[in-house]
Amino acid sequence: MTDDDFLARLADATLAPAEFDHAGHVRAAYLVLRREPTFGAALDRIAGLIRHFATRHGQSDKYHETITVAFMALVNARLQGRPPVPDDAAGWPAFAAANPDLM
Repeated sequence: MTDDDFLARLADATLAPAEFDHAGHVRAAYLVLRREPTFGAALDRIAGLIRHFATRHGQSDKYHETITVAFMALVNARLQGRPPVPDDAAGWPAFAAANPDLM
């Protein structure tokens, strides 16, 4: 599934819950951080996406603000350490492979 499809399906909550496991959360964090202009905007967006997804799947109590902020900060720190790549040619698979400890 492409990154655009993944985010669209997360946003409309048609992504299967099994596809939004821990790695799915990290992927969403990575994608949102790459697309939003600031960390604050990315944090607002991911929080809304996760809350909406959890609510649509009857698990609104699953959202945890502290864990979300912490993982967004970790992913953001890893992204800040990477050289800029036009259009993020390396993409999510390369990021995941380079950061197995986040998985």
